[in-house]
Amino acid sequence: MTTITKGDDCSPDTTASIGREIVAAPRATGLPVEWNGDPRQAVTVVPLDWRERLIG
Repeated sequence: MTTITKGDDCSPDTTASIGREIVAAPRATGLPVEWNGDPRQAVTVVPLDWRERLIG
């Protein structure tokens, strides 16, 4: 899963702050996140293996 964000004022500082919040959420649940802190870089949750729900 990959996400790209931009702050309302489009400043790099605002965008990086939003990125840090986005990164914190999946990390808090134990998901691995790749992001180097660069506001121009996408945030990626990897590996994410989507599977169909089993109906039993």
